[in-house]
Amino acid sequence: MIKIKVNTTNTPHYILSSDIKSAIDNEFSAENAIKIGKKYSNLIYGSSAHVISQNPKKIGLYPHDIAAIFKAINIDVEFSNEKGSILSIDHTISGIFQRNIGN
Repeated sequence: MIKIKVNTTNTPHYILSSDIKSAIDNEFSAENAIKIGKKYSNLIYGSSAHVISQNPKKIGLYPHDIAAIFKAINIDVEFSNEKGSILSIDHTISGIFQRNIGN
């Protein structure tokens, strides 16, 4: 299971791309991480609007889009906030499912 931290101190909540890559790398072998990264890239490209946090200035991704991608590629993911509390992220509100998703 991939474990990803969601920044909840700012609104809208967001996930950094670097945190997603780290979570994949921590859970899977290098070979599998590359395969997962390719599937992830195919789904995220042109699908997710970026979240821009003003203070501090950060660019991230919406948690529900990330949840939808991992649901589509059949990988379990657990989201938590900065304090380690588990978050329930609704993947069904993501526009990613509006696309023709193929594995």
